[in-house]
Amino acid sequence: MLKRTLASSSILALVIASGCATTQEPDDRLERLRDQYAMVSTTEEASEYAPVQLEEAEEAIDKLEAMLNADAKPQQVQHQVYLVERKLQVATQTARMNEADEMVENAGERRNKLLLDARTQRAEQAEARARMAQEEAKSAQEQAKAAQQEALAAQARADEMSERAKKLERDLENISTQETDRGLVLTLGNILFEVDKSTIKQGSQRTLERVAGFLNEYPDRDVMIEGFTDSTGSEDYNQDLSQRRARSVKDTLVNNGVTSARIKTRGYGESHPVASNDTSAGRLQNRRVEIVIGKAGEAVQERR
Repeated sequence: MLKRTLASSSILALVIASGCATTQEPDDRLERLRDQYAMVSTTEEASEYAPVQLEEAEEAIDKLEAMLNADAKPQQVQHQVYLVERKLQVATQTARMNEADEMVENAGERRNKLLLDARTQRAEQAEARARMAQEEAKSAQEQAKAAQQEALAAQARADEMSERAKKLERDLENISTQETDRGLVLTLGNILFEVDKSTIKQGSQRTLERVAGFLNEYPDRDVMIEGFTDSTGSEDYNQDLSQRRARSVKDTLVNNGVTSARIKTRGYGESHPVASNDTSAGRLQNRRVEIVIGKAGEAVQERR
């Protein structure tokens, strides 16, 4: 670009200088003007940006040549040289202005294209975000629907377990069932053990076999076996007895196919009575074992 600017400046300097040089020979001036014409045509790209003005300059040069060949008066020749120089200047300036206009126009077109591309990109990004949001919403709906179906299935399973527990309660004596926040509680009355003993009575084996069969139908639920006594005897003795009785029930259930890892035991001794220890009937109710069957996928909470 710098090289082209320097060349253009040289052309203008030559053209202006030629207007002041009146002592040159006509033949030299004609040759010089033709060289200037060639430079304007190529360097300034006037053939592209100022074709009309360049053609007028060429016609003026041809007329100058004709005048020289006809031995025209010096004043007429000099005037024609001036006209050629002016037309070359006009062609140069016109070419520059038209080239500049084209550059501005191209820059505007490029700017508009960049703006259009940016708007298109933003629109595509917005469309992609909207599509992603729709997919996420659809996925969330599907997950919510699946969760609802799982909840309904879990509730149906819980209802089925409750019904089976009620049937077990009806089929067996000295066993009761109750729904609590901790899960389903099977309460076994004082039918499992002899007085002050922790060994399961032979006649109670069948009851625990039925309970084991019930637990095996729900392998996804944890189990807590809790032993309780009445207040007869020392507190330490009752605590130890309740723990040994809970472990005996666990061992029997495991022997009947219940997975040991599902079962935890806890002895509470004479705490948490369900009736008064002042009567034999009340003490009989307090001597019990409770089997807490937790909710699906949840550990059994400790008794408070």
